[in-house]
Amino acid sequence: MKRYLITLLIVLTAAQSSAQTAYDAIDRYSTVINNIEKGTEGKTLGSFQGDSFMVSLPETSFRLMYHNGLAFHAVYLKDKDQEYLQLIENIDFSKAVSIVRSHTRGKQAAMVNVYFPPESITVDFYRDGKKFNSEKRQSVGFLFPSPEGDFNIWSRDSRKLYDTLSAMIFMQKIAAGNITPANYRTIQAAWDQALKTYTEASLSQFAQQYGNSLYGEQATRLAEAMGARDRTNKMYIDRMDSIALTYKFRWDLTEQELITFNPEAYALIRKYTGSNGYYTKKYNGIGKPWPEGAYAVTSTSARGVSNYSYVIKSGKKEYEENKELYEQLKKTYSQLFPEKLRTEKDNSLMITAPDKSRYIQIYFLIAVGHSAVLITFSK
Repeated sequence: MKRYLITLLIVLTAAQSSAQTAYDAIDRYSTVINNIEKGTEGKTLGSFQGDSFMVSLPETSFRLMYHNGLAFHAVYLKDKDQEYLQLIENIDFSKAVSIVRSHTRGKQAAMVNVYFPPESITVDFYRDGKKFNSEKRQSVGFLFPSPEGDFNIWSRDSRKLYDTLSAMIFMQKIAAGNITPANYRTIQAAWDQALKTYTEASLSQFAQQYGNSLYGEQATRLAEAMGARDRTNKMYIDRMDSIALTYKFRWDLTEQELITFNPEAYALIRKYTGSNGYYTKKYNGIGKPWPEGAYAVTSTSARGVSNYSYVIKSGKKEYEENKELYEQLKKTYSQLFPEKLRTEKDNSLMITAPDKSRYIQIYFLIAVGHSAVLITFSK
């Protein structure tokens, strides 16, 4: 015990530049992990197999032991009417190979999984104080409250749990002689930079250079998820661009390009007086239908064409036809874009690009004696 604690004290001083004692560090890590896991009490934990469990925690769900550097982890899981204790003892974090944050959408709790060599973790199951089963695993899962969201987004609790577990694992690895303090600092600095940049390229580069490190698997999964997300986002932006082209608009248009790309819109600038770069057709709307076609444009030298409106259909007696057209367009766009990109209000639907670089909004306009379907494009 004395030798183990002396080694930890040296590690903490050398690798973390900390004056904390080994006792304080072990207590601090254990306390942080316990407190985060307590936030999942009574919440639902999902699995990738589709199962759901109700979580309950003992007073101490995790403890790293002073005398031998081993740990235990305990959690109660309730499946329908059956509750059992899942207990893992003698966890040797110096043998951990990777740490990965999981996320199950729609559930209230998720896990940071610490992976070890195959079948090196023994899980014992207890019901009513009696062990009824035991199995070999490769990982230990630590719980955190999980609001539904994107895999790429780190919540406060998941990031704190991940960082705490990582620091504790590296402390154990250095104490066991599995990694040098210098190597630890190099890996940690590269990982911090990859997370700061947080792009598919930065994470992929980290995975290529440090794929065998503790963070290698997490970097690979984040890069893959981010790449899939970016491809999906591009698909939605391409769809918005295609709709814009239908009405002779592009988000990168300059006022000069309007001359040939959309002469009708450019005619608004030439014919009508604008205010702060906004040009619109002049008409008396009382009792008269909105004029169809290019209706308004906002153009400045600094931003180019930033807003464009087009009246798709208008008329005095075509209320039902216009309403039906609006509903058809709304249904089509709702099929093309997910709910998170759509905002629906009374007689209007707005589509927002994933990166918020552009917007499309359709309106069903109603006035005395006439109605219209209007679409606007803005950035």
